[in-house]
Amino acid sequence: LEFWEQGSYIQPISRTCLTRTPEGTRVELELYHEEVYQEQAGPELLEQAKAILEEYGVGGWAGFSGHDPNVLDGSSFRLEAALADGTRIEAHGENRFPPNYRDVMSALDDLTAAAQKNALQQYTPKQKGAHHETTILKTNAPCQCPFDAGYGVHLFAPQRLCGEHRN
Repeated sequence: LEFWEQGSYIQPISRTCLTRTPEGTRVELELYHEEVYQEQAGPELLEQAKAILEEYGVGGWAGFSGHDPNVLDGSSFRLEAALADGTRIEAHGENRFPPNYRDVMSALDDLTAAAQKNALQQYTPKQKGAHHETTILKTNAPCQCPFDAGYGVHLFAPQRLCGEHRN
């Protein structure tokens, strides 16, 4: 089972993959900065994921391909599942989603929350060498108030959004 969701904001985990192994379930998480984290979980994790797919009728998503051209800056997703019985489910969309999409993604996110926490705790930018940071500036703004968006990303808000300068 592999799934990802992307939007106009940076998410700490960009892709999740659950794979059956002889030892149980391999959890593979790709962090937004392209680091890959893996850990081994029990076989029940994949069984719980399958139960989520069944509960919300994700089998009906097979072949879903949605797109809303009227949304210029939104989010997209992809879900691929290969079940033990040979069934394949592939679905993707941009700003258009299948039924129960939010519930499914929320349940899968909850299911992998412990692995996500472990991955984010393990990652430190210094593992690849020098600490790196990303700064996004809006240079035509009359006032730029910095705030830390986390994970080494710093953003600047224009004056009208800056709490210090509100009228």
